[in-house]
Amino acid sequence: MKLNKFFMLGLAGLAFAACSNEDEVGNDLSQNSKTITVKIETGGYTTRASGNGAWTDGANNQSQITVNTVTLYLLDKDGAIVDTKTLENKSSDTFHGVSGTVTKIAAVANCQPTASGTWANVVAETFDVADYQTAENAPVYAEAVDITYKNTDTQDGYPMYEATLQLATKMSRIELSGNLQCTNLAESAYKTLTLEYVGINGANTKFTLKGTGSEPHSVTSNLTGFPDLTPDTGTPTAFYDAAATPAPVLNDKNTPVALGTSYGYSVCGMPELLLRFNSEPVDDVKEGYIIYDPAYLKITGFKTADGNVVAMESGKIYQITDLEFTEEDITTLEKDKICITATVRVAPWDIVAVEPSYGE
Repeated sequence: MKLNKFFMLGLAGLAFAACSNEDEVGNDLSQNSKTITVKIETGGYTTRASGNGAWTDGANNQSQITVNTVTLYLLDKDGAIVDTKTLENKSSDTFHGVSGTVTKIAAVANCQPTASGTWANVVAETFDVADYQTAENAPVYAEAVDITYKNTDTQDGYPMYEATLQLATKMSRIELSGNLQCTNLAESAYKTLTLEYVGINGANTKFTLKGTGSEPHSVTSNLTGFPDLTPDTGTPTAFYDAAATPAPVLNDKNTPVALGTSYGYSVCGMPELLLRFNSEPVDDVKEGYIIYDPAYLKITGFKTADGNVVAMESGKIYQITDLEFTEEDITTLEKDKICITATVRVAPWDIVAVEPSYGE
């Protein structure tokens, strides 16, 4: 049977259209619906951490950011929030029937943003630094990434896409442990120094997921002293700790004294690390020395063991151990000329995705 040539041309046109539609599946991200597989990457760094008053280099004593629940933000091409999904105790999942307008995905864990509308609003929302002082609960987020077409068969009728997100924190952490030693104690001014408080001064009290700190709290008056214990307006309680009991007493320049515990503060920005001492002068104070009581040691910078300057970076822990200083380093809150740079060990925070455990 002969087929009309116009009929044959019509079939060819339909076939061409069908092929064209198949090719467009992978390129048109605004289809009616799609399937998206999301994977979370959490690093895998190793870091030394505090425990029982000291740190070890062993793998069994580490400080890690624990991630249990991840909130995924499904975004359109302009960054507007189309939907949210949850990853509970797992690092990947597949979501079917996702809106065709979704072209990007971002993520947040260990905090609960209330901002809505756009991803820009979420990362601009402020949180209280004081609420995130435990190393393990540091907030993390993954910046928005494009979803990519997997170029495979459709699943349940939906074209398949995927995205891989890298979680990170914009906070840093300062930790102090080990011993204290005043290497020239009693040579000129101070007979004894008794540790009273350790804390951070000038620290930002607010932060955003993108790492912008704001509303710093500083104490600069000797009248109030650090910490400022004024209710409501004083130093946030999360920003300081009383010394261990019994308090460490420095009374011999040749003898280091154990702190008795370790101190750690999560920060956004670079505050001062302050040590406050109750001081007792020597009987014959040398000319030119002023006795401060309380006396303060201000740590305003970091260096490596080789003396190289260390800049504060987000996502890292700065560990100070066996802190040594001199009488000349002792100062007051109102005097900002005397500051010291402490030797630190630096390691990235380890972010760990928690896998579920099932009971019998």
